[in-house]
Amino acid sequence: MTERLSGWEVCERVLQRMPFSRCRISLEEVHRKSEEGLLCGNGDSRFLCMLAGPSDGKSLDLMRLRWMNDGGVSPVLLAPSTPQEIVELGIHGIEIAKAFDCPVFVLVDNAIGELESEVDLDRSAEPVDPPSAPPPPLDLPDDERVVRAQIQKFSSEHQGLQLHVLDRDPDTNAKPEWLVISYSEASNAAQKAVNQARDQGVRVNHLMLKSLLPVPEPVIMRHAMGIKHVVVAERNQGELAMEVRRMLPQIGVIPAAYSTGPVPTELVLERLMHTPRCC
Repeated sequence: MTERLSGWEVCERVLQRMPFSRCRISLEEVHRKSEEGLLCGNGDSRFLCMLAGPSDGKSLDLMRLRWMNDGGVSPVLLAPSTPQEIVELGIHGIEIAKAFDCPVFVLVDNAIGELESEVDLDRSAEPVDPPSAPPPPLDLPDDERVVRAQIQKFSSEHQGLQLHVLDRDPDTNAKPEWLVISYSEASNAAQKAVNQARDQGVRVNHLMLKSLLPVPEPVIMRHAMGIKHVVVAERNQGELAMEVRRMLPQIGVIPAAYSTGPVPTELVLERLMHTPRCC
């Protein structure tokens, strides 16, 4: 049965299911706590946090979130783009926290938190056991072992849950030259821009990420094969674009970054239509 709820109301419902430490906190508060050497879990290494942000004029600061924990262990960061995805990713985050004994953040942009829609609170992915991974080299530090285990988890196929969605160009007779990468609320604006660009003859695929940390490198690299140009739409200061540029040094990576509010559709479309094709 569905209920009409806002994204913030969905957050509270999901947090009630958490069997251990949980919280809802702003991005600014997380950054402040990280500077003080504190975390949200009251001493528990595993917790689920609904992360509200970023607020106007603030950056998500992926690198800071990645290394904020004691020992340098990367947390898991999930990025829903609808209230229903808050349910599915939030419940999945509980399973990840239990399996890896690690913190999990669910990034809820203010636009998603304030959005009201029909939500099925009982619809979620079937939990799956973490796949067995080959033992890492003996000289790896413990924190790197944890990060690799997380990447192994995210690289596997999950029953009933998509941690990334690829919207392929409908023109099957021509190979796309462009790839738009987005996450969270920016995915909605990016999809509108992609549709408008296709109407004007641009051959473009759209990769919508539902997880940001660990950075889903295998997913991005797989979908960038044969692509000439990548546009990264993010409510940030271009940090995900920097990550993509690092892993795709032979491809032109163009940021469509906007940190003072929701990413405008016009910004993504401008990057697609007016970026020199030589870049």
